[in-house]
Amino acid sequence: MEFETRLAAARAIKQGPGVLVFCGTGFAWHRSNLEDFADFYFTGVHRGDDPFGPMEQHHIEKKRLELLRNIDHFGWLRRHIEKPQLEEFHPRVRGPRFFLPPRKDLNSEEP
Repeated sequence: MEFETRLAAARAIKQGPGVLVFCGTGFAWHRSNLEDFADFYFTGVHRGDDPFGPMEQHHIEKKRLELLRNIDHFGWLRRHIEKPQLEEFHPRVRGPRFFLPPRKDLNSEEP
C-alpha cells in the first residue's frame, strides 16, 4: 500500500508504468506466493489454490484496507543463497491461467 501511494505521487509528476519487484532466494518465500497475490491484486478475487487467500481476505476486511490497484506489474528476482547475484528474473509475474478466477467488478459495492 505504501508503494501504491508513492506510485500515485510519482505519476502526478510523470506518467509511466509502476513495477514492484520482489527479491529473494526462493527459500523462505517463493515466486508462486507472488503469483497468487498478483492474480488477486489484478482480479480482486483470490485463487482457489492460494493457501494464504482466506487469511489475506480476513485481514483486508478486518482492517478495512483499500488497495489503489495502480501497480502495473509485479516482478520477481531470485538471487543465489550465498552471494548477491541474479539467478532468475521475471518482470511480469502472474499465476497459471487455468486457475485464474473470474474477474470481480472492483467498482461494485457487492461482496
